[in-house]
Amino acid sequence: MSLNFSFAYTVIKTSEVLSMKMIFSLSSITYANKAKKALNERGIYCEVIKTPKNFSSGCGYSIKVMDNPDMIIEILRENNILYKDYLVTEK
Repeated sequence: MSLNFSFAYTVIKTSEVLSMKMIFSLSSITYANKAKKALNERGIYCEVIKTPKNFSSGCGYSIKVMDNPDMIIEILRENNILYKDYLVTEK
């Protein structure tokens, strides 16, 4: 018996992932600081910034980070940090 698997995937170079800037809109300054602490503990640099006006409404604070988006989302989930939305932009 022969199994035949077919996978479709997109290859993203490490340099492309690291040049992606993500802004995560959070519900409060408390969550923004908690996210920064959780990411810094994993060796990932991020900044707490004012949320860009054209991006989201709410508390007005976000985190800006440049790293693998899936990893960032997983770390936020592991730490029960809820984000409202995120935006991926170029460097």
